[in-house]
This record gives sequence, C-alpha cells and structure tokens, in this order.
Amino acid sequence: MEPERDLADYRERLLNALQAGGRRSSCTATGPIHVYVNDHRVGLLDSGGTDASLSMHHNSPIHTVHLRSEDGVLLGGLSAPEYEFRTSRISLEGHELEIRVHNNAQGGSVNAVIIPVASLWRRTWRTLARACANENLRPSTAAVPGIRAVAFTQALLAIAVVGLAVDRMTGWITPERTPPL
Repeated sequence: MEPERDLADYRERLLNALQAGGRRSSCTATGPIHVYVNDHRVGLLDSGGTDASLSMHHNSPIHTVHLRSEDGVLLGGLSAPEYEFRTSRISLEGHELEIRVHNNAQGGSVNAVIIPVASLWRRTWRTLARACANENLRPSTAAVPGIRAVAFTQALLAIAVVGLAVDRMTGWITPERTPPL
C-alpha cells in the first residue's frame, strides 16, 4: 500500500508543479533524485542528507535505470544487458552519480551513489602525489652510482666556472700595477 501512496504523492507534486508554471530544473544534485528501475520508482538519493547511496536487489533482470529530479526531469540513465556488469557516471554540478547494475540468472542488483567532485587543486595534488609514489619514476639501485658520478662532475665543473669568473672579475675591477721606473 505504501508504494501506491508514494506514487500518488509524487503525481500530486508533479501536477502542482505543472499548474504553478512551466519551468525546467537545472541538472543539479541539490534536491532529492528519484531512482526508477524498470520504470518503477524504487527510492531516493539525497546529496545533502544521509541518503547519498541506494542499493537494491531485484528478482528479475534489470533492463533500465532512470534518475529524475524532483520535478520529473530526466538527469540520466542506464540500459543494462542480460547477464553482465554495467557502470555509468553522470556528471552534475559539484557531484557525480555512479550507477552500477549486475544482472545474473537469479535477478539483478542496482547500486547508485552520489560522489562529490573534488576541487581542481585537490585533483592536482592527488595526481602529483600518485606520480611521486609511482615506483617507475624512482631510479633503480643500479643507476644510483652513475647518477652520483654525473652530479659530482657537474659540481666540479660549476666550481671551476665560478673560479674563472671570479678571476676575470677581479682583473677587471683592480687595474694592473705598472712597475716603478
């Protein structure tokens, strides 16, 4: 009886929204997002609350999953094959919705999760941290003595260049003394 009451409440909200005026919602995840499996409403996702994920098992295979905003605008969806995994990510303002469907002979399961998108600086920092932690970028132990020899040679060359430059500069600054007659 409760699904029928939920459906009646939802229909009433849609009709009230139509009577109030035709407006289209933007693709945001600020309000609740209605999840439909095989054209039946199965739950809500709320990015601001505690219901940021939905997981359910269905006795029959899952063919379609639709995500709709509060006023009925389709935000995204997924069509699933008979007996496989299928994953889809839908980008909204500041969030991503990830839908995973797994169908098998006993039925199907749906997992829907709202994932907050990290800021540009956070993604950059994470990428740099992964690059530094990557083992392929570190020198192997066999190459370390060669790298040390090259570094020592470059240091000696830099000292010699600085010494020659200082010698020339002091010659320019202090004039040569002429011997007394």
